[in-house]
Amino acid sequence: MTTVQLNDDNERFVSNMLAEGLYVSRDELLNDAIHSLQREHEWRRHAEEGARQLRDGEYSTFDEESLAEYFEDVKRRGRERLAAKKAAP
Repeated sequence: MTTVQLNDDNERFVSNMLAEGLYVSRDELLNDAIHSLQREHEWRRHAEEGARQLRDGEYSTFDEESLAEYFEDVKRRGRERLAAKKAAP
């Protein structure tokens, strides 16, 4: 068990969330808050990776025809994966 000390503003926020019935317990609220921080961290990591790829020239450009071909390829591969998944025991 971990004890968490909240400042007055955060304590009021938690109390209000509980009073509004958005969470049934402090534990549920804190677990949800930590899960949200984890998702935010993952999004930030992906954004930083994308920014690095742009900076390093690791991207593709498309014109209208090549973009249509790319989407057709994505759909084809998706259909193949779905068919393989359905065929698997």
